[in-house]
Amino acid sequence: MLPVAAIAALLIAAPAFAQNQAGANAPKYKFAVVDINYVFKNHPQFRDKLESMQGEVQQIENQLKQDAQQLMSVEQSRATFKPGSAEFKQADEQLATGKAQFELKKNKLQKGFLEKEAKAYYEAYGQVQNEIKRYAKHYGIGVVFRFNGEEPDPAIRQQILAGINKTVQYQDSIDITPDIIAMVKASYPGKENVAERTSGAGATR
Repeated sequence: MLPVAAIAALLIAAPAFAQNQAGANAPKYKFAVVDINYVFKNHPQFRDKLESMQGEVQQIENQLKQDAQQLMSVEQSRATFKPGSAEFKQADEQLATGKAQFELKKNKLQKGFLEKEAKAYYEAYGQVQNEIKRYAKHYGIGVVFRFNGEEPDPAIRQQILAGINKTVQYQDSIDITPDIIAMVKASYPGKENVAERTSGAGATR
């Protein structure tokens, strides 16, 4: 017989396939739908990365603001010189060089941030895809469609039109979104759940 510690370790390592009522019919129909946007909103590791990156955005904005103020100071100084004078030309060259360096720095910082953001999305998407694949194979589901379970705001025309154009207009308890979120969170414990919402397809999450 295995020791208690070994059994506990196996239970912790075992993949969680607890099924939510929202997706109860998915194995029967062999079809499922998942709200990827909602999964991302409830992906704790992804949200933490985005929140930490907000601090980087603030640092970038502060750096660029300081550089812009220095350029403004040079421009104000240039205005005190007589056009065509040596002092004016020197200030003008300094300003032109400063603006060019500012644009290079801004582009480099923005590019670095966008690359880091893209990496965060890519890593989270890869994990979500792996969990969907694991879940589908476990329950013998052949196809998983992406859908949007948000109810449109009747006061917002764009949301109403988006609702009309939804690929999935009805689903009968094949929404596996809550199950995928649970599997994603299982690999990142210690985070509280985001407030639940009612799916636009009639399932409460």
